[in-house]
Amino acid sequence: MGCSKFSFAIAAMAFAVPVEASDLTLDLKGVRAASGDLYIGLQKQDEFMKDGGSYGTIVKAPQAGDHKIVIKDVAPGEYHIGIWHDIDGDKKFSVGEDFIPTDGWSSFKAETLRAAPTWDQVKYAVTPNAATVSLTMVYHP
Repeated sequence: MGCSKFSFAIAAMAFAVPVEASDLTLDLKGVRAASGDLYIGLQKQDEFMKDGGSYGTIVKAPQAGDHKIVIKDVAPGEYHIGIWHDIDGDKKFSVGEDFIPTDGWSSFKAETLRAAPTWDQVKYAVTPNAATVSLTMVYHP
């Protein structure tokens, strides 16, 4: 009894090795003491600059200083790494009258930004290998 091409294709898919996800470590520098939480998110291009994302975590009332934050099992692809420190605890990303953020924030390549970022400026490619990304918090007086 022979095996049809269709059954062979189905069997091959059943034993296919899935794309390997990996942990992404964020080496976050310069967190200030504040009562609010630290929100970390990874967004795909269609999620960029919107609420929510593909991956994320919240660090409750972080201590001042440097932090290592691990996002588990991230699928390979391009992401925006966004960090928001809700320093006043109002659960809103606060900006002043001049539209400069009054909450702390960071992003991949944050030090190069002088205006609202574009996808191409801040995208980061996650590979199947474990990676560490260094980020520095930005706070305006």
